[in-house]
Amino acid sequence: MVEVGLSDATLRAVDRVGHELAIDVVGWDDDATPEAIPVKGLDEFVAARATQLTFGEDLVELGDADAEGFEKLGEGTQTWSLADDAHLVKVTSQLGAYLKFTGAGTLARLADGRVRLSFEHPTAVTFGYWSLVDYPEETVTVPATASGLATALSALSSAYLSLGPDRTLPGWREYPPRIAFGDETDVPDAVADAVPDTGIELVLPDEFAYGIPAAPLAYHLAADVRVADRETPELRVPEHDVVHEFPALPEFGVAANDVFQRTFYADCLVNSARGGTDLAEAEFLDDVGLDADALFDATPAERLVAYLDAPFERIRSRLPARSHVAFVEPTAEYATALGHLAHHEARVYLPSAFDAVGASADPSVTSAWLAPGTRPGTYAASPAAYENYLSHLDAGLDDGEPEVLVVGHGRDGDQEAVTAFYRHYDGLVDLSVVERRDATTADLAAALAERRAFVHVVAERTPDGGVVCADGVLDLETVEAVGARLFALDLTGASTDADAASAVARSLVDAGAVAGASRTGAVSRTAAESFVRLLVNGFGLELSRRLVDRYVDGAFDVVVAGDGTHTLQADDSVNYIPLHVVANGDGTFAVTGKAGGPTAGLFWHPDVPEVRPRLLANGLAFELSATELADFLDDEGYLVVYDDELHWSNELTPFYPVA
Repeated sequence: MVEVGLSDATLRAVDRVGHELAIDVVGWDDDATPEAIPVKGLDEFVAARATQLTFGEDLVELGDADAEGFEKLGEGTQTWSLADDAHLVKVTSQLGAYLKFTGAGTLARLADGRVRLSFEHPTAVTFGYWSLVDYPEETVTVPATASGLATALSALSSAYLSLGPDRTLPGWREYPPRIAFGDETDVPDAVADAVPDTGIELVLPDEFAYGIPAAPLAYHLAADVRVADRETPELRVPEHDVVHEFPALPEFGVAANDVFQRTFYADCLVNSARGGTDLAEAEFLDDVGLDADALFDATPAERLVAYLDAPFERIRSRLPARSHVAFVEPTAEYATALGHLAHHEARVYLPSAFDAVGASADPSVTSAWLAPGTRPGTYAASPAAYENYLSHLDAGLDDGEPEVLVVGHGRDGDQEAVTAFYRHYDGLVDLSVVERRDATTADLAAALAERRAFVHVVAERTPDGGVVCADGVLDLETVEAVGARLFALDLTGASTDADAASAVARSLVDAGAVAGASRTGAVSRTAAESFVRLLVNGFGLELSRRLVDRYVDGAFDVVVAGDGTHTLQADDSVNYIPLHVVANGDGTFAVTGKAGGPTAGLFWHPDVPEVRPRLLANGLAFELSATELADFLDDEGYLVVYDDELHWSNELTPFYPVA
């Protein structure tokens, strides 16, 4: 959803979360007929005549009218003369736009960094906008059977804007449709018409559980999923007489996700080799005899056949193993989350696979437990969390800077310290901070119900799990409505186990929150402040918890529930880049960056000469002098792990003597 309007000679486009693209215009006349823009997935169109358009310091690319290739405008003052022909200009800021026009013109990078497109005569321009925030516009309803789930999995591929290897990039796929379960099958025409025919079939036994770990592979391959009276699954490419046999459950879950890793990352490497990204991992294609040029233009079926035939074991350990994992109970209640997990290209397993797969010890790997109870190293996820995030998108999220409410009773000194920390922290997100003391049960319920970014509850817990308020005890599991996106239950007094604390937190998620953290026991002041600082600097709840648990001294007995990848910035595309810095003892430093996030397929390229980009969740190592390191950290604002402790890049002194 993008709304576009002209005001005071500025054409302003705004999406559902407030992301904006502003273009200053001269000679505007909306008497123009829109032209077709050959790009799928655009959200809104505007056509008008103009003599001059000026963009901000945005990414601007010039391409041909068929959108088959774009050249990025470089930095520095320069001018390009455009011939009397059809042109397509791509502008990317907080949201994006394609501008199509026919005629001569001039494109110039100005001294202040802005870009200006000008014409000698009023020229018709069609603006096609797209939001970088994805949202599922349709819902697929199926019976809660193996066959019904297969139908839903087949429909997920309607999200693809491309069938090439570029669909590994989030910009080439939209949000898959929601999955709902009912008595009848209902696949909206918009979904059915968009499902591609790739010639790839995934045939599963007639058992609901098989569809759970099959989801990532089925989605990425855009496979036609169906069930049959058979004991083991098969991946088929009839046109090429190829059949790949899988073992039965429980081994199928691991095997299916292994093929998903193979096909997804092979597509990433092929796309980078042809797309000019120059990923360091792209050279792995030669190691397994894959031709990027041939595969880039191949069909999905042809690529799959090539990937299955390649000796992938040679490079498997050098590709990202996983960054976002989910263990999903094979029931209709939990299976509704599969579309959301597919959107992030998460790996999905059955809970019974936990002993074999486990939760990674790597703090950067987050594991969702979408099943009753909890498991060590995971967060207690909930299908409701993903829907609640979409509801916040519908409501416009925070309508400005995020608001943090600190509310509680009976711990005035602690509450004052928590409020002071939020008000005086030095971080990337501007916060609005409000405090309420001596909260009654009604006050606390109302505080949770009000729409805002974050509620931090500072109070005492009763032995049965209630929250002590000024006039009594509030049972949080009776709270019917929660308007806060995120919450922290900073409750002292009686300790509780992880299952009980997760159950309370999940109840608040079911009532409307996206995610929350809850104390189960002791939490040191240092650990608590580190957790909050990570959160307000763009790290998700679960990653913040894991980093504190790994690198910060002091007790930190905390569990996370809901969508643990969610951040205070409310942007599910935000990625984290903690740097591990080690002094070499000779005035240089070894730096290892491990960029990651909930969405696979992206890459990281630090601004360091001769360092090639690498896929997210793969480590990227390089060396810097003390001065180079100081400059690098000063520019980027990284979280740094030095001497097994967490620091921030504006805290330079602990890392090295500045030469």
